[in-house]
Amino acid sequence: NEHLHYFFNKYIFAEEIKDMKADEIDFPSIEYQDNSKTLDMYLKKGDGLFAILDDECLFPKATDLSLTAKLKESMTKQGMSSFKPCKSAMELGFFINHYAGSLVSSSVAIININVHP
Repeated sequence: NEHLHYFFNKYIFAEEIKDMKADEIDFPSIEYQDNSKTLDMYLKKGDGLFAILDDECLFPKATDLSLTAKLKESMTKQGMSSFKPCKSAMELGFFINHYAGSLVSSSVAIININVHP
């Protein structure tokens, strides 16, 4: 969904605005949310959310808590404002702020689900 939203924004809003400017058409200001940083948070090679999940799935002693801790550490270090860890270190989850609002994600059993679909 996040990727679809990105393409919709890019090709509907950004490209149309560019075309109208090139054709010197007067149009009202159009504001839209750029979710490219949220996409980077998910898809970035090496230290994106999916890359960290993949690494944890390959590590035999990984736990829900270790996954949550690594995500929190990596996303905080990268300054990913879309990612908000739960307040307690023992809570197995996090929030992701994206175009539709704040989404609560649980880390409980996510490694097991990804290793044994």
